[in-house]
Amino acid sequence: MKNKILKWGFRYLIIIIVIGLVAIVIPNTMIEKELQTNETQEEVPLQDAVGDNEIIAKTTNSKRIVKKASKKKVKKTKKKTTKKVSVKKYTKSKVRKVSLNANASVTEMKQYAHQLVLSYGWSEYDWQCLVKIVNHESGWNANAVNKSSSACGLPQALPCSKMASAGADYKTNYKTQLKWLMGYIKGRYKTPSKAWSFWQKHHWY
Repeated sequence: MKNKILKWGFRYLIIIIVIGLVAIVIPNTMIEKELQTNETQEEVPLQDAVGDNEIIAKTTNSKRIVKKASKKKVKKTKKKTTKKVSVKKYTKSKVRKVSLNANASVTEMKQYAHQLVLSYGWSEYDWQCLVKIVNHESGWNANAVNKSSSACGLPQALPCSKMASAGADYKTNYKTQLKWLMGYIKGRYKTPSKAWSFWQKHHWY
């Protein structure tokens, strides 16, 4: 009987000890889990807040970059438009200068005169004779005016109004003056070479 009582008493002690341990361990684990959940809940909003701040910062920076880029584009377009306007002004001024054919270069006037000589069927020798006549009369100056006789232009037509038969712009257009000169030589001397031989004798033609 004593042995049985000891056995059962020992068993009860073990059971009581196990129950006590369980009662201590389980609440501690529950508390730790609650603490962990609370910490994670507190960390998540902080991360969200940081992410939101980063997004806001990125959007503001992107807006600034867009504004800067748009300003640069506006400046570039303004520069392009000013360049275009200046080019247009330059071309207009050039057109005005070309329209005043009296300001053409000597080479341009000689080229045109050479074409006219060939169109009349005259020779290269006739061309050389024509150059000599104009050299002596006006020096290829379409604005030349003789103060004593009032002869004018490349051919030194006398009177100057004779050249109006070739065009109303005879005072400023070297082409009109040369056209009149070719017609004058053809009608009076037939060829520039004959006109030059006459000029050498009389110093006029």
